[in-house]
Amino acid sequence: GGRRHTRPPPRHAADDDEQRCGSPARAVGASPARARRAAPPLPSVPEAGEPAAPPRQSGEERASIASLLTFSWVGSLLAAGRRRPLEAEDVPALSQEDSAAHNAGLLHAAWEGEVARRGGLDASFFGAAHGAFGRYFWASAGYKLVNDVFIFVNPALINVIVGYINGDASQAGLSRGGAFGC
Repeated sequence: GGRRHTRPPPRHAADDDEQRCGSPARAVGASPARARRAAPPLPSVPEAGEPAAPPRQSGEERASIASLLTFSWVGSLLAAGRRRPLEAEDVPALSQEDSAAHNAGLLHAAWEGEVARRGGLDASFFGAAHGAFGRYFWASAGYKLVNDVFIFVNPALINVIVGYINGDASQAGLSRGGAFGC
């Protein structure tokens, strides 16, 4: 028989990235299938009778007011994620009020109150959810409304300020104090 020439399989950019980065999960442009194959195993659950490691306290709970306002409390976690892939033990536990168990308890108590108030068939899940979480949703809606108003008004204010700077104060409708206030 004749001599057959075989071509090597085509190389992909993800293969080159894998060789440079050492891991297909970290490779830029790696395919999702390749990243799934290389995904680390899930953390093991302790056996019965084996003590579980205590969860790390939430950085949000330890943060000062200034740190909360600037989100600097999450900086150490972001820095660790920049250096290497985060592990489960790197991520602190949620605060108690953000946990699913706590919120499920709030919703369950609100549902029980709704059933007691309206009766079993007339009870409303929306009413229970509003009773449990309505304050947070209404506050969020208020913040969103203020944000949308500022986004809408901002270009108009910029137009007035630019008109004032260009010397067209009559069209801008601003006094010096009003321009300074903008």
